[in-house]
Amino acid sequence: EYQDAVIARPILKQLAATAHNNGHSAFTYGLLYAIEHNRMQHVLTQLPNRLQHLRDDKTLAWLTPTATTQHALPTIPRHEWTPAGPPAPEFQASSLAG
Repeated sequence: EYQDAVIARPILKQLAATAHNNGHSAFTYGLLYAIEHNRMQHVLTQLPNRLQHLRDDKTLAWLTPTATTQHALPTIPRHEWTPAGPPAPEFQASSLAG
């Protein structure tokens, strides 16, 4: 939300100036600018609470593996690859050097 408001405010300011220069009312753009400013302030005042919530044990519980959440990865058989023959002439080192 903060990032959206930061990006929107200069655009709204530019739109208001353009509208005013073209003889139109810029009032609505001013209202939207004020709303975005208030949204930024609201996000900043809520930030400490949100950060505290991120440090809450219940929020972090999913990061701690438990016996029921630990799974062994399946073993994937290793396949040996052998080329079918020499590379095509256009891919041979002598043709790539020139």
